[in-house]
Amino acid sequence: MSDKSVLPPAQLWGSIADVKQLETSSLVAASMLARIFGSGSASIAAWCALYARLEGETERYELWLCAFKHIQAARTSCDA
Repeated sequence: MSDKSVLPPAQLWGSIADVKQLETSSLVAASMLARIFGSGSASIAAWCALYARLEGETERYELWLCAFKHIQAARTSCDA
């Protein structure tokens, strides 16, 4: 994925900046991560939650934790 020219414009797929807004839902964050990082999205969400927790950002921690749970639930339901 080194060639960034294959990605559609940011307004079509979202960006990390979109998730920095606290009104962003965890489902939007999970969808954005899945589109950008694919199978690594759960790990990215977990790391984001960890960093938010370490920074003392409770609301952002909860957002990323819920995003992680959405990704895991989607992965589990698809594997069944």
